[in-house]
Amino acid sequence: MIYSKKEDKEFQTFSEDEIIDESKNTDIMDIDTVKSNYNNYLKVPKSVPKRVYELVNKITSGASNNTEKIQKIKSYLSKNYKYTTDTFDLPKGKDFVDYFLFEYKKGYCTYFSSAMCIMSRIAGMPSRYVEGYKTNKKMNIQLLLVLPMRRLTHGVKF
Repeated sequence: MIYSKKEDKEFQTFSEDEIIDESKNTDIMDIDTVKSNYNNYLKVPKSVPKRVYELVNKITSGASNNTEKIQKIKSYLSKNYKYTTDTFDLPKGKDFVDYFLFEYKKGYCTYFSSAMCIMSRIAGMPSRYVEGYKTNKKMNIQLLLVLPMRRLTHGVKF
């Protein structure tokens, strides 16, 4: 388990084998649960302004299927935004994705992933944001530091 001291929340961790081994999953979801989960991954927060929707529609226009839409969004983000580990303090009342796309225009993996997720949902493709990392099984990790997100979003090996 990983614990967040700031919010006093508990996060469960899984090994790669536990995630991949579906033989342990004996539950079969009924169709209503599947539909509910699908619809949850299409929801867009009300804080996302109209200009984000307009941008997504502009980027994905002419795409004939979801694969083309996702490729166009990915290409747009890659070409128009700079990768940096610098962070920003989100101004009060601003939406994170909107601020990244239209004002800050640079960021690290969390910024790009958040934008990709919201933009995909706007384009009608269910998506969810997941954060994590994979280590080499041969790697001897003696200490993994989890620092506040504003400073670092990656594990550090000592």
